[in-house]
Amino acid sequence: MSNNPQAKAKPSRGAGFAWRLAAFYAALFVALGVQLPFLPVWFAAQGLDAGAIGIALAIPQVVRVFSIPLATRNADRRDALRGALMIAAAAPRSATAPSVWRRARSPSWPRSRSPRPSTRRSCR
Repeated sequence: MSNNPQAKAKPSRGAGFAWRLAAFYAALFVALGVQLPFLPVWFAAQGLDAGAIGIALAIPQVVRVFSIPLATRNADRRDALRGALMIAAAAPRSATAPSVWRRARSPSWPRSRSPRPSTRRSCR
């Protein structure tokens, strides 16, 4: 047996947070890894040309380069990490809510933009 007091110490409270943060990032990168290869194909199907697709894929990266350092600086100065995380979690939802609401109220929603005819067989 070792006489090292750190060997017998209980895990700190931060260990649970570290696992939750690791699970969050794993889910985030799995979702991005599945979505990103197909996103340019979907944009092309929506009628965007190659230049517009490049801009549409670059805008989120450019926004991150500038917004993350500003947000973390403000959170550190105000000692408001929890508030900054709550704002960061709510901002994407509030930004997409009008678009979702508009689509849900549309009389033609949901609609398929597929050029193929329906493959369903009618029940007679």
